[in-house]
Amino acid sequence: ESAGLTVSATLTEEDRTKDNGVVIKQSLEAGSTVPKGSTMTITVNKIQQQVSGTIKINLKSLTNYKQQYEEEKNTISNTIDKVPVEPDEVEVRVVVDDKDTLLKEKHDEDETNISVPITGVGTVTIKVYVDDVLKGSKQVNLNEQKEITFE
Repeated sequence: ESAGLTVSATLTEEDRTKDNGVVIKQSLEAGSTVPKGSTMTITVNKIQQQVSGTIKINLKSLTNYKQQYEEEKNTISNTIDKVPVEPDEVEVRVVVDDKDTLLKEKHDEDETNISVPITGVGTVTIKVYVDDVLKGSKQVNLNEQKEITFE
C-alpha cells in the first residue's frame, strides 16, 4: 500500500508447512514494475485448528418414547395392578461427514442424556441414527458451536 498499490487479502488456503498468518501467494510477481493503483491480491495462510465439542442426544424425545404398562393380577388383593414395562434397547449411531462413526452403542429408548465427544475442524455434518433410521442431521461450525443437541 505504501508503494501505491491496492491490496486485497484472502484467507482461504491452508499450508501446514508454513506458519499461520504468513503470505503464501501473491498475484503480482515479486520485483515486477506495475502502475500505481494496481491491485495485488495476497493469500494469507490460515491453518484451521482442531476444536472439541459435545453432542447431546435425548433419545426419549427422538424415539417418541411413551412408558408402557402391563396389567398384572395381584393374587393377594385380587386386583389388577399396572406395572411399568422396561424400555426396549435401541442402537444409537452418530456419524460425522458420512465417514467417521463416533458412537455405535445400545441404549434404552427412554434415555435423555447421551453425551458424545466430537473433535474436528470447521464445519461438519453430524447425523444421528436410531436402529439405522436417520433421526437427525445438522451441519455445525465447531469454531462457533461447542454443544450440539439432538432431541
